[in-house]
Amino acid sequence: MRILVISRNAWDNTNSIGNTLSNFFTGIKDVEFGSVYFRSSAPNNEMCQMYYRATETEILKKWFSPAKIGTKLSYNCVKKGEHTTNTAERKERALVRLIQSHNLKFAYKLSDYLWYSEKWINKNLESFVAEFSPDLIVTFVKSAPQYYLTVKYLRERFNVPLFTWIADDEYTGLAKKGATREIENLKYILAESSVVTGCSQEICDYYNSVFGCNATPLYKSCDFTTPVKQTVNDPVTIVYAGNLLYGRMDIIGRVADAVEKVSAIGVNVVFEIYSNTELTESEVQKYIGEKKSTQYMGKRDYAFIKKRLASADVVLHVESFEAEQVLKTKYSFSTKIIDYLQSGSVLMAVGPNDIASMQYIAGIPGACVVNDIKNIDNALKEILTDATDLSKRALQTRSFAEEYHDSNIASMNLTKTFNEISKRGE
Repeated sequence: MRILVISRNAWDNTNSIGNTLSNFFTGIKDVEFGSVYFRSSAPNNEMCQMYYRATETEILKKWFSPAKIGTKLSYNCVKKGEHTTNTAERKERALVRLIQSHNLKFAYKLSDYLWYSEKWINKNLESFVAEFSPDLIVTFVKSAPQYYLTVKYLRERFNVPLFTWIADDEYTGLAKKGATREIENLKYILAESSVVTGCSQEICDYYNSVFGCNATPLYKSCDFTTPVKQTVNDPVTIVYAGNLLYGRMDIIGRVADAVEKVSAIGVNVVFEIYSNTELTESEVQKYIGEKKSTQYMGKRDYAFIKKRLASADVVLHVESFEAEQVLKTKYSFSTKIIDYLQSGSVLMAVGPNDIASMQYIAGIPGACVVNDIKNIDNALKEILTDATDLSKRALQTRSFAEEYHDSNIASMNLTKTFNEISKRGE
């Protein structure tokens, strides 16, 4: 089977989307992967060898020569061109961060204009897809024109079956703004999908009620090669590994404050923060400052993060309590939770109980859940001062993970689904 993956960013295991894709596909046999993506970044995975890339910068530079837009890449070519690509990626990421931090609306309008021009839908793209000859398309339910127009083109030109995953809730925000065009993009992708899946039961129920798309949950699965942690480090180690968006950094700061208080009463503890979200020096100073027990570690690759989570005593998940942020994350399920479940460490979560991620963690035996921001200090003190309790919690959580997130069962079920969908397209 040949599966074509469509994504905005490159398939990169160091970010949550790329890591999730690799997790979904691990264990599925006799599959070749191709990738179409729309950023300057270089792929970083061991599954896919054939890539096609088109970017906003390329469209702009070749506006009057649209036949030249689009680049085919092989895995080896990507490796050889790594330095050049990384330079372009750094510039692009800096620009995206500038646009997001200052909410430069004209930049978003320009981006949409470039993509809606369809100048990038050309013979180069057609040739790549025809050469790869996919049996199935896998992509996300996103309103961005890159997703909508690529799916529309491939469905009309090649009639390849479509499998989609709702990674987060875009619809609520779009409906609030009255963004009719973007909502229609979502509707089209959902209507064209042979199978729709979602990151949580809650988001599936919500989208089913709005779009009638018959979505079902699809969670990441766990690799249980790491044993359950039954000893406690000195110092006791808390690790956060995830993005710092949607107000999460505010909660991270509150946890760091609580860690300092626990440390002050004689508990030897260290709190490490790993994230692909880049913080400025002023942001690090604002949230962490001169705290002795908290360290901002920045970005690391997935292999390192996996080992670090397994060696931690407590792995931390957080969600914002701000109403605006709760609305954005209400139906989403953080894929990092599954990485935490497979770690064999104790899972602690801080956030409101009306978010899907928090509701899911609340049902996990052994997890420590804090739904009131005022209780962080006491909860942290309680779990960090009882080594026996930490070991007991870790065992309870591992039992849950083995029952509901076994990778062998997940890959078997997904293989069956993919085979059924591809046969419909024959």
